[in-house]
Amino acid sequence: MKIHLHIWELIKETYNEMWKINIGLHGAAIAFYAIFSTAPLIIITVWILSIVLGSQLGEAEFRQTFESVIGAELTDAIDQLVESSSRDTSGLWSSVIAIGTLLFGATTLISQIKQTLNNIWGLRNPKINSIWQFLWDRLIGLLFIGALSLLFIGGLISESIIYGLRDLLIPILGSTNVYLIQLGTSATNILLAVVFFTTMFRILPDLDVRWRDIAVGAVVTTILVMAGKAVVDMYLNAEALQPMYKAAGSFVIFLIWIYYNVQVVLIGAIFTRVYTRRYGGEVEPYWGATLDDDW
Repeated sequence: MKIHLHIWELIKETYNEMWKINIGLHGAAIAFYAIFSTAPLIIITVWILSIVLGSQLGEAEFRQTFESVIGAELTDAIDQLVESSSRDTSGLWSSVIAIGTLLFGATTLISQIKQTLNNIWGLRNPKINSIWQFLWDRLIGLLFIGALSLLFIGGLISESIIYGLRDLLIPILGSTNVYLIQLGTSATNILLAVVFFTTMFRILPDLDVRWRDIAVGAVVTTILVMAGKAVVDMYLNAEALQPMYKAAGSFVIFLIWIYYNVQVVLIGAIFTRVYTRRYGGEVEPYWGATLDDDW
């Protein structure tokens, strides 16, 4: 009974903090900057897969794996968006433009996420005392987006290889063992997501929090993201909304997907703060910042 009561209190307080912080406004800003990073990241991913697996096979495996994660409707929308983004470029120039756009969007995106997480934690007046601190923050942003890219590309490549070799492995290992390998690959990707959210919630805000407190929030965030995938699929595939999407185009579908996932991640960040405030250790701000009075 006590466990149920504690869980209910966490949910209720998280819900109240959502409205207090106004995550809808912050999520819209993050989603806007994320658009500049996501399309180039996908172009670079397809380019790397094409080198590893061959041009046509790389694109086919990317689509098959991506479709298994986010669904056919959204995969079609992203295909159209990426195609329009790279229509006038090819080869090396396409990659250079994609990388340049990715770096520009990534640093701005990470800066916006950092500000939002500071706001969620109730930090006031974090100061940038020197140009070196500013450059350090930007470097952290680049390293962070680089780690995200590696996780994203590595996960897709591993799943692509497993799916591509499935028909060859079944006669050798048996269908049960191949299924277990696929299950293990999916479990590994989930673990990588937990590591990613833990790192983001721990490194980006300007305060010192215990890793184990952050890890609890990261696990909850990963569960929310996984559950949210089904909700997004149902929303995008609703028959009543199909005519509107066809008229609005793939960009709107892509924007809805980005915005929804950003909201879910911010809810996870708010839960992390609520959990830490109730059951976690001490929190120490950086750079001369202070915490809200209600901390």
